[in-house]
Parts: sequence; structure tokens; C-alpha cells
Amino acid sequence: MELEEEEDKDLQLSLKTLSLVNLTTLTDLPRWLLQGSSSTLQQLRIRGCPNLCVLPAWLLNLTSLHELQIVDCINLSVLPEGIDCLTNLRELKIVKCRQLSKRYRENGGEDWHKIAHIQKVVIKDEE
Repeated sequence: MELEEEEDKDLQLSLKTLSLVNLTTLTDLPRWLLQGSSSTLQQLRIRGCPNLCVLPAWLLNLTSLHELQIVDCINLSVLPEGIDCLTNLRELKIVKCRQLSKRYRENGGEDWHKIAHIQKVVIKDEE
């Protein structure tokens, strides 16, 4: 399945949970994917997307997001600037993402302070 930009402007999704799994060619999250779900999406799970390089700034518009899981996304090196604005985010899981793990680790991570408000943070190098 290809997740390319959708031409249909009438596409409206109202998702609560979205899992993106083993999308090896995915480099960025297409904006249309979350159109209409900015106030409904509660769980976002991204797993096995080795070419994902960036999480878009519009991710911060997901005002109902409670859980964000990022697993085995080796080229992802940073969370969106302003991640601390996601005040409903209660769980962040980063697994097998060496660059992210290093940056956001509680002891010594340069950007730990940006996620310190999240109730449950799990950062592991292995599953």
C-alpha cells in the first residue's frame, strides 16, 4: 500500500487509533492521513519504518493524543519541536530507535526536559 498525497480534498478521517507497521518506504507522514482526526486520534503507533526521517510539525495538532509509540524507526532522530504542548499525551514509548533514545533518555538526554511532563515514558534499545 502506498501512502502518497491524496488528491481528494473531501477525504475525512475520524480515527481513534492508527498503526503504521512495516512501511519500509515511508519517509514522512502524509498530511491527509490525519486530516479530520486532529481532535479524535488517541493512539498513534509507528513500527518498522526504517526510512521515516521526520515527524511533521502538524503532529502537534493532535490534541487528543494519549499514546505515541515509535518502534524500530532507525532514521528518526528528533520529535517535533513543541512536543511538550501535547498536554494530553500520557504515554510515550521509544524502542529500537537509537538516535531518539539517546536524545530523550532521562539520564543524559539533551531533550529529556521536552518529554518530562509525560506520565509514562519508556525508552529502550531492545524490545
